[in-house]
Amino acid sequence: MSNKMLLSEKIYRELCNRIKSDEFSEGEFLPSERDLMKSYKVSRVTIRKALSNLESDGLVQRRPGVGYRIQDLEKGRNQQRTSSIGLILNEESDTQTKGIQILQRKISDLGYSIFYGVNNYDLLKENKCIERFRASGVDGIIVIPAVHGSGSSSLAKIIDEDFPVVGVGEPRSWCVGYRYINKMSIVGLDNVSVMNLMMEQLLDYGHKRIVYINDIAIKDIDTIRKKVFTEFLIQNKLPSNRNTFLYLNPLVLNSGKEDLKAILKIKKEKPSVIICQSVSIATSVVQMLDNLGINVPKDLSIAVFGLKEQEQEFFSSVDYSGENYAQEIIDSLLLQINGNGAPKKIQVMSEFVERKSSRNINPASVMAK
Repeated sequence: MSNKMLLSEKIYRELCNRIKSDEFSEGEFLPSERDLMKSYKVSRVTIRKALSNLESDGLVQRRPGVGYRIQDLEKGRNQQRTSSIGLILNEESDTQTKGIQILQRKISDLGYSIFYGVNNYDLLKENKCIERFRASGVDGIIVIPAVHGSGSSSLAKIIDEDFPVVGVGEPRSWCVGYRYINKMSIVGLDNVSVMNLMMEQLLDYGHKRIVYINDIAIKDIDTIRKKVFTEFLIQNKLPSNRNTFLYLNPLVLNSGKEDLKAILKIKKEKPSVIICQSVSIATSVVQMLDNLGINVPKDLSIAVFGLKEQEQEFFSSVDYSGENYAQEIIDSLLLQINGNGAPKKIQVMSEFVERKSSRNINPASVMAK
């Protein structure tokens, strides 16, 4: 997928071009959702996001139970979207997490359409997303900001313009810089408490050898979670060395597999639990472990930050993705859109969600092939 563009956005653009090139006549219906799913080999959710964007553009009209009818093309060409919000994520897979799905639902319930973008942690890609959103006339932007790159920042520019924007996450590693961080609304986590909560629970369950796997995109960034994780290991006299941290690229098949395989072969290095920075990383790790003949949760436990809407029962988690988190983000943005709010800094607490893997410790059986 070029430029790691969201599939829904890619399909939207293709359908938009097909409509504007007169492949369809006014009054004609687009192929059914089912036919589009087969044609593009994607889920119904992805197709509906693309169709929703076409509807927001005025290019199609949804007829319940019938389909999507082509509108007046001249009107569609000239009409700007209204009542829309831009949402910039770090990874495309973030759309599958529970927190983002709750956020999407709440935005839609308020009558806003959603523009999607992915920055892959990169400043240049983030700039392009913001410029595209502004050209499309969005009312505000929710962004998990970039942490890599140099040069001018479109996020900094819109903050200076007092454009409604909410940053989500841990701000100290963001490219936008502290001058602008201090001027923007931020909804994040108390990452010290979040990591300590995770570690205390795992230690209570008897885990002594813990490995933390992060996205390689933030390998050189000293995040609060990394710092607290290391301090916890030292304070509790748990093993801590270069093999305590591993990194992989969740977009690349089997990324990090050899590093993972190496620590599983060393008797003293075998973990009883692996903490994963994100759901996409956890999914990649489970697939690699399965290829190595290691069963989760029988042989090894997995813990992850955040949850999918429908999650595998063996992913224990510190869950910060509930209704409250999404509502704080939306409330902060709406206050700005309505001209009623100064920038706010909000930290949301979380809870530990125990799953099957938490107590199922059997590190002796972990045998890498």
